Amino acid sequence: MYEKAGRKNSGEYGGESIISVANMRFSPADRELAEGYLETYNVMDLGDIAFEGNRSKHFAHGRFVENDIGPGIVSHVFDVFRPKTQYDLAYWKYAINNERVMGAILVRSTKASTMMHNLVAADFLKESMPAPTVPEQSRIGLFFQKLDSLITLHQREDLPPRCALATILSVKNATIITLERWISPWSSLEAPTSPNSYPKSAAARSRLSLAFAVAARHTC
Repeated sequence: MYEKAGRKNSGEYGGESIISVANMRFSPADRELAEGYLETYNVMDLGDIAFEGNRSKHFAHGRFVENDIGPGIVSHVFDVFRPKTQYDLAYWKYAINNERVMGAILVRSTKASTMMHNLVAADFLKESMPAPTVPEQSRIGLFFQKLDSLITLHQREDLPPRCALATILSVKNATIITLERWISPWSSLEAPTSPNSYPKSAAARSRLSLAFAVAARHTC
């Protein structure tokens, strides 16, 4: 599904096109870089992924980050990989960055150093993983984009956390679904046990969506 991308910056990208892999945003250099230094940078196109090796509570062996912001350049310390097959940008943004999906693969394809993990590209490219069809990727990716928008909206409203745990039990036809534990004011709602067992009233469905969004914010 991926191949190593080794294209260096031949001068078409300047300091304003430097990408912060950890945050996946453009992070222009705050000083003038030595002439020729940017030519050591790797080109990272839309859809490419890069490995960020810093360990954290959520990523024990580092993580991959997908470029969903546009063409740019990254430091030569980052390994960049390019998709070889058809793919959905939104789906892989979440899948390739998910510890449950990628954790076992990274255990087998990284080496630990003092503060971080280093990727062994040859080992990584020998790995395999299941993937949905492209149409199904698109449906799942669209769902998560909408969920992100909802979470961002509630963050702007400074909504206090109400739910402690959300577990995705099923992702099918862009529906997700089961809240396993509830905290007031949604405790009166009955947590659905299947994708079809939603509250029937619009108000209850609205509270359900809100509860899931906040729970996901504090779980993922």
